[in-house]
Amino acid sequence: MSYTSQARVTLSETELAAIKERLDAFLNNDEQKPLYTFLSGSVAEGLATPSSDYDVYAVYETCSEGETLVTGGPRPIEVTRISLAKIEHIVEMLLDGEDLPSMTNYELLLCHRLYCGIGLTNAHSFDQLKKMLNIDIFRKRLGDFCQLNAERSLRVSSGFVDAGDFDSAVLAARTAAKHSFNQFLVFCGATSLLDKWQLRYAQLFIGETHLALERFADVFAGEFSGSVCQKKVYLHRCYRFLQVMSDHSVMSNRMPEKEFWTVSRFLPSHPSGRNRLLEKPAGVRVVSHADTFFLLRVNTPIMELPVPAVLIWALIDNDSCVNDVLQRAIEGFQISREECLQYLQVFLLAGVVTMSCFNLALSELTDD
Repeated sequence: MSYTSQARVTLSETELAAIKERLDAFLNNDEQKPLYTFLSGSVAEGLATPSSDYDVYAVYETCSEGETLVTGGPRPIEVTRISLAKIEHIVEMLLDGEDLPSMTNYELLLCHRLYCGIGLTNAHSFDQLKKMLNIDIFRKRLGDFCQLNAERSLRVSSGFVDAGDFDSAVLAARTAAKHSFNQFLVFCGATSLLDKWQLRYAQLFIGETHLALERFADVFAGEFSGSVCQKKVYLHRCYRFLQVMSDHSVMSNRMPEKEFWTVSRFLPSHPSGRNRLLEKPAGVRVVSHADTFFLLRVNTPIMELPVPAVLIWALIDNDSCVNDVLQRAIEGFQISREECLQYLQVFLLAGVVTMSCFNLALSELTDD
């Protein structure tokens, strides 16, 4: 799949004034006046296509909520009437985080629209409302939401595999990969989970040549029809993608991005002459829950891991021998050699890491 870079276009003051003039003319027909109005959506973000509408929100003390399309200009204006109390409730629910699994995509989108909004009328009051939304907490909640959906989709996929329905299984695994990629984009700065803009957000926040985007495109646009064997191969591609995204969530802010993103994480190459490489099976990954890390095989918990073991796991990139991992763990994370060898031995015995020289003690493999 080929991609075209999308330039982010900034709205001019002239265009904003024209939008406000059309909006005022429309709202003057109403007896009830809004507290303030704001422009948001793809136009405000500078990502619009020629067919995009102006997305405008009119915020009232109380109102009958609804949408109206105002035509007659270069772009239609979609005016959404919404109460201040509803916005405040959604923002408070997001910041609290207790009911995050029950939040809807619309509620999260509304928070994104608020964050990206440009005040049109009573802009100062609108800016005060925006300050309610702590961006760091917002992105943390979005990332958690993506992880919840990825795990949920993978559980669904696993259930279909158990039932022998591989067509449904690959579709659910593909959805899990989409949510996992969204989590990575949120880490990189995205605040929207809209499917239709996912590619543009990727181009904007990570660039069209990023390895993660390349591999996501391979998974999401890949061919997964054919025999059961071919569908299993596709499932393993999804599992591998999810594994790498999970490893990145562990290593982000702990390891330089350029060092983390290697092709071998996605596509182990088994180069000749290096028969002592550590490799992770595609279906095994680390997940965190309530500040505790677990190692899973697809959806089945294998073991709970302390943080040093998680870091060692995430360092294994399918192109490193024991010495490579030892050096990175000791120098980068101050984990002792003995502790590193202990955790690697646990991984090998559990079958969650493989190595061709499996019949030798690890201590005999550290002289590469």
